[in-house]
Amino acid sequence: MGIFVEITARLIFIFFAGVYILTIGTPFYSIDAQTMYDTSRALAFEQTIAFPPDFFSPQLKPGRDGRLYSQYDPGLPLIAAPVVYWSDALAKSQLWNRYAFSAYMVEWIPALFAAAGLCGLYALAETRQKGLLAVVAAGLCTPLWPYARMFFPEGTLAGLLMLAFWGAYRGGWGGNLRAGAALGLMILIRAPAVVYVLPIVWLAGSKGLSDIPEKRGKALTFILRYGSLLFFPFLAGLVLLYHNFIRYGDVFTSGYGYSGQAFSTPLWEGVYGMLLSPGKGVFWYAPILFVSIWKFPAFYRKNPGLAQAILLATAGVLLLYGRWWAWHGGWCWGPRFLVPILPLWMLPLGEFHPPDPKKWVGFVFLLVLSFLIALLGVITNVNTTYEAHPEDVVHYTIGGSPMVGAVEIVLDTRTEYLSTFYLGRIGMVSSSAVLVPTVLVLCVTGSGFLIAKTVNHE
Repeated sequence: MGIFVEITARLIFIFFAGVYILTIGTPFYSIDAQTMYDTSRALAFEQTIAFPPDFFSPQLKPGRDGRLYSQYDPGLPLIAAPVVYWSDALAKSQLWNRYAFSAYMVEWIPALFAAAGLCGLYALAETRQKGLLAVVAAGLCTPLWPYARMFFPEGTLAGLLMLAFWGAYRGGWGGNLRAGAALGLMILIRAPAVVYVLPIVWLAGSKGLSDIPEKRGKALTFILRYGSLLFFPFLAGLVLLYHNFIRYGDVFTSGYGYSGQAFSTPLWEGVYGMLLSPGKGVFWYAPILFVSIWKFPAFYRKNPGLAQAILLATAGVLLLYGRWWAWHGGWCWGPRFLVPILPLWMLPLGEFHPPDPKKWVGFVFLLVLSFLIALLGVITNVNTTYEAHPEDVVHYTIGGSPMVGAVEIVLDTRTEYLSTFYLGRIGMVSSSAVLVPTVLVLCVTGSGFLIAKTVNHE
């Protein structure tokens, strides 16, 4: 990247990291996140992933030694453990609420990863204008925003997937190494992320070997390139097998052994549900996708390797989670299993440049509508809707949709507070509680202004 593009990428990181951190909600939204946080605390303070037998959580399963273990993969707790350790030490020195402050700080993790991933998405575009359009749509007009400000895997996975695509698209052993590292971390966070290995390898392969001088030896360079790409995913797989062995004494026994947790949904039902169902259909949560689908053929003609990789990744996710018993993701905002791939689907928007002003009006309408829908997911707690409709997790009816519930919550002025603006609740003194959001607001406004200045610079 040129120096101007690198500066813009850094500004994008500052802007979106600030937006996501400023909109962090109430920790935690689910027992799943709570369990992963408690696992990170066990790692940080006791150097173990085990819980005592009397520790209660439905997401814990008895292990071979009689103690309890989280059913989830270890990646996110491993990332969070040092954050928990150092934030706890800081809170202790300042006499803040140590548990609550650490819980708040781990929610910075998906915010930072998602913001970094949007820099990779920007670098994937042909021009700065196209890149900025894709980044704004992905970062503020899809379910990525609600997930980037909560301690849950989707925001982090989305950021890593964008970085993996950028590394593979950049090519060379260095780019492949970065892509492999991102992909390996994804697999540690959620083992089914292995579905992204083929698209990343395909994308790296689309770069070919024509740029390699013959004298260097194409065979050796081929091994180095693809070895660097696959090393970290292979290592992550070994770590997951060892993690299974530690917990349950069998490398092939994971935490998903509960009754009913299987690939038991008819494929058509799961795919329809994730794409079009009123409660979970992705097109309801990001209507701007209609423009992306429309412009995908033009994008394909200009970027066939990248477009093919995106198609492979999308097909892999739909085939995998379309069969999963909980394809809907449970009590959550939209189709959370599709969140990691959604930002990449914003890249075709760069091909939208019709001369007809009426089409621009329609485009802006869909973009603003998508933004408002994402904002609904940010300022409301989706659990409130599910508590009112506990019998309809799938939400095949519009009346039971979380979006409808979110509108009702807003009209009833029951929006949730944003934690960054209420740091006094976790014991921070007034000066610190005001300083943090003030600095973040200045970062967002300043970087946003500078980014806007780059739009007309090519």
